[in-house]
Amino acid sequence: MKKTLILMVLIIPLTACGDLAPNGATITGPADSTDTLPRNTSETSVIYRSLNFIAKGQSGEVLSDIEMEFFRGGVDATVSLADSNGNTITAPSMKIKTDERGIARVGFVIRVPGCVTTADIPVSGSIFATVGSVSQLWKASVTRACATT
Repeated sequence: MKKTLILMVLIIPLTACGDLAPNGATITGPADSTDTLPRNTSETSVIYRSLNFIAKGQSGEVLSDIEMEFFRGGVDATVSLADSNGNTITAPSMKIKTDERGIARVGFVIRVPGCVTTADIPVSGSIFATVGSVSQLWKASVTRACATT
């Protein structure tokens, strides 16, 4: 995952230019997420709906109708981008236009395996949002607590 993240940070800002994004644009996103799931032998999907990323201009004005591109980070079989209703997208990236409030809304799904031993199972993923030459990284970490008490 570190190699993927490094490549995304180095390459994406050079190649992913959003429509009409002015110089000095900024993106703010949701706070990173850390969750723990209880012991269970079944796989579980954790769905993060309505993750709002907001595009603003240099003076703080909202940037509506700007194309924001989202890239997933993590293991392909474990993480997926999703629409804001939680429906998964098979592609590793997707583009969404910001609304009148400058918000582009995306979802994210992390599949967490069930316990087969007493070792906890950590799973993580990320969303890399870009508009113009700026970006915002959101990270999620989920741990399946498999240790017996």
